[in-house]
Amino acid sequence: MSGWRIKASNDRLGTDRAVEEFVCECSDGTCRQVIMPTRLEYESVRAHGARFAIALNHENPELDQVLEQNERFATSEKLPGPGMRRAFAMDPRG
Repeated sequence: MSGWRIKASNDRLGTDRAVEEFVCECSDGTCRQVIMPTRLEYESVRAHGARFAIALNHENPELDQVLEQNERFATSEKLPGPGMRRAFAMDPRG
């Protein structure tokens, strides 16, 4: 489904139920894998500065721990240390 069709569908259904396209937020800066959380799921993940929505199996065990996953994406959290400090420092939400 193209991006504009997904957005149009989301607008009709409401943002809490329809999935949207997001780019994986794993630690690989070149990753462009598309993930499909709902906007509500994404906002819930990103409400915590060290948590990210990533594609399945994109975690780096040296930097991340997977907190939960479903068939569309995983929620990872940076492990304590430099990665977590950087995540909080770069968090545009706070």
